[in-house]
Amino acid sequence: MRSSTYHPIGQGAGLVAGSSVVPAAVSAAVSAAVSAAVSAAVSAAVSAAVLAVVLVFGGCKQPPSAGHGEKDKTDQRASSDDPTFETAQAGSPHPGAPATRRLVVLIVIDQLPSWWFDPVVPQLRGGLGRLIRDGVYYTTARIPYALTHTAAGHATLATGALPRIHGIIANSWFRRPTNPAQGGRREREAIVDDDYPVWSMDNTPLPGPGVSSAQLLSDGIADALHIASDGEAKSVSISIKSRAAGLVLGRRPTMAIWYDSRLAAMTTSRFYSASLPAWLHKLHREAPVSDLFSRVWTPLPDFDYASMTGAPDDAEGESVNEVFDTAFPHSAGAAGAAIAASALRYTPMGDKIIIDTALAAVAAEGLGRDGVADILALGFSSHDYIGHHWGQESWERLDILLRLDRALAELWRQFDAQFGPRGYAVVLTADHGVARLVDRQQARGEGARRIAPAEIASAARRAARAVLGPPPPNGVWVRGLAASSVYMTPSFAARPRAERDQALDQIVAAIAAIPGIAAAVRVDRFSPSCKDLGDIETALCHSAVPERSGQVMFSAARDCVITSVPTGTNHGSANPDDTDVPVLVYAPGSKRWGQARKVRDQVSFLQVTPTVAELLHIPPPSAAKAPALP
Repeated sequence: MRSSTYHPIGQGAGLVAGSSVVPAAVSAAVSAAVSAAVSAAVSAAVSAAVLAVVLVFGGCKQPPSAGHGEKDKTDQRASSDDPTFETAQAGSPHPGAPATRRLVVLIVIDQLPSWWFDPVVPQLRGGLGRLIRDGVYYTTARIPYALTHTAAGHATLATGALPRIHGIIANSWFRRPTNPAQGGRREREAIVDDDYPVWSMDNTPLPGPGVSSAQLLSDGIADALHIASDGEAKSVSISIKSRAAGLVLGRRPTMAIWYDSRLAAMTTSRFYSASLPAWLHKLHREAPVSDLFSRVWTPLPDFDYASMTGAPDDAEGESVNEVFDTAFPHSAGAAGAAIAASALRYTPMGDKIIIDTALAAVAAEGLGRDGVADILALGFSSHDYIGHHWGQESWERLDILLRLDRALAELWRQFDAQFGPRGYAVVLTADHGVARLVDRQQARGEGARRIAPAEIASAARRAARAVLGPPPPNGVWVRGLAASSVYMTPSFAARPRAERDQALDQIVAAIAAIPGIAAAVRVDRFSPSCKDLGDIETALCHSAVPERSGQVMFSAARDCVITSVPTGTNHGSANPDDTDVPVLVYAPGSKRWGQARKVRDQVSFLQVTPTVAELLHIPPPSAAKAPALP
């Protein structure tokens, strides 16, 4: 008898208290702004491109609109004390690259671990297969920090720096408000910024949190490209998740676009554009996302999923909610518009939305149309939603990758026709891996378990109380958990130093004693260089920013996940299942990457950014210290 757990949409498997792995609950209804007026017509090329790729089921206050205006180009934390590549030479423009390359495409598949991807490679015969057959396949790029979250991964890809340098330590943390009148610290997502509202379809600010890249402390690839090209090059990022689109290229991309389920449409915020781009109006009018709600998702008929995954469709540990059961078929259409708009992210239709938007952006923004190379970043976030919910080893997770393989084949055919086979390059990787399903590992006799955040918080509170006694009336010693950290309160900070030290030591010991916890450490014990530490402690140090992290950090052991729900899976640790991801580089004509080969030697995740810079013929961002990939 399989075990499953009901998870409402927006509260899917893998949700860690404070991690924002899965978005908040869907609003009661989709905004009426979806049907609002559309501005002046855009070039017919946009509509010609839209829907050319189909994934078939079953068979700084006010920035200028260009994205780059007056800003401080000095990296606030781009110091030279990064120990990871302290003797390496940063990547430099490669003279062997063809001068005709006009577009570099950075693809991030959200949640793609090396341990799962490499066995699937023989089945990839489409667009992913082309990158592998004709490019360089690095099987293992090691992420050198512990908090393997989406926001941190995308910010690292943008900057080539560690989280302790670029500042995006996790998906969310306890942030100080910009307005002191708002009170003390509260947990907020990395990209939330109330000064920059999201645009609705009628070009009015959407109620609710805004979005910006303001928390990113280092310049990214878009900023380096803007400087190197004297503002002529364009940088556009597109993803289902706002934290992916807003962080993957740097502080000021030309445009960042993401999906907002409240609108059932792709949008942006005032930080990236003074108004909603006209071509996004046109895309929404001519190819509304709501047309996809009724699609039924069944597995591709050409593959034996049972033998490929080694499990039945409704395997132990998968999740259910008001829309999706553990087994195919799946459809969101009967759940109502508001729920379907959110549930769509848990299906291959999320990938279709990204590719349709990408084709429209290439046409409308004129990417790759002149002698200056542009960059287009595409974030395929639905893979992460599906992986959390059904597990990485599930039929659903395999199916969406096989469908993406087919969809990218069509995208490359279109790019071949527009730019020529040597007119563009592709770098594909992931922002993090993921743990194997705990239930499957337990059946194999591994010491796997799910650790509830409440268990960690309770251990921390008991330890603090044992040293400090009861907290003040209506007060607490421990504020809460976020970013794999324990955050203490002002009441705790007011106690004498000796008492604080003793309490923190007791908290470390209490958390480290929890079964499934690999390490717990005080943040104030980290040195600026993160040296003379164990492997996990070093990775935790690389994720720590004293002004943003809590007082005690921790990481789960291998095969263990920290999650608030009893099914599905998660990431966010320093384990190889979470930290090791593949990288594909496709660059026909390049002396370094022009010949197909497979590289099994481990490389660093930090080398991806200098590689992208080299393909663009520009110096890497100033905080990037690693060399380009070999």
